[in-house]
This record gives sequence, structure tokens and C-alpha cells, in this order.
Amino acid sequence: MENELLKELEEDVTKFLMTSSLNYVSKEMALQAEDIGERLYDAPIFAIGSAEDELWEQMKRKEAVGELFTTPKEWCSWAKTVISYFAPFSDFVVEGNKKDKVVVGNGWLYARVEGQNFLTT
Repeated sequence: MENELLKELEEDVTKFLMTSSLNYVSKEMALQAEDIGERLYDAPIFAIGSAEDELWEQMKRKEAVGELFTTPKEWCSWAKTVISYFAPFSDFVVEGNKKDKVVVGNGWLYARVEGQNFLTT
């Protein structure tokens, strides 16, 4: 049952991310007309783990995140499971950044500002 719910959550989030107009360059945000309709992020990658996994403590090492890292149990004592996702940049964003070693591509600008707002709201 739990695996089915997690699979359904993953499918729903993926569908939302891939179909939301907020994941595409709109006419209003476009710096260039040819950018309109380009996707910012590809399908997300999910990871699921125990909030009680001892590996969380290793994130506090200076070689990892450092002392600022808070384990799942420290910020949510009743947590049982941690579900995380990563939204990878689309080819539009990646390839646009390969064109110039100094100037970032338009795709990265959209993903950095409007895309970040989309992922965090």
C-alpha cells in the first residue's frame, strides 16, 4: 500500500511539473521570441529514505554540507520518511549554457528566477 501511494505521488508530481505552464517560457518572460514554449525542467528524480537513517548525521561534516545542516529528526521529530526530489534542467537550459564560457544562456536565467519561483511555491 505504501509503495503504491509513493508511486502515485511521484506520478502526480511528475505530471504536474511536465504539464504546468510555469515550467515553460511564456511570452511575458521571454527575452527572445524563439525561447517561447521552451521547457525549463525535465521530469523530477525522486528519492525516499528513512528519517532515522544514521547517514543524515554525516551531512553535518564540513566535507558535506557542514554544521548548518539539520537532520530530518531535528526539524521534524515525528518524521518517519523523507521524500526528496530533484528537478534537472532541460536540454534547453543546459545547451544554452554551453554556447559561451562567460555569459549564461537565457534558459538558465529563466530557470534561475521564474523556474525557482515555480519549484518553491
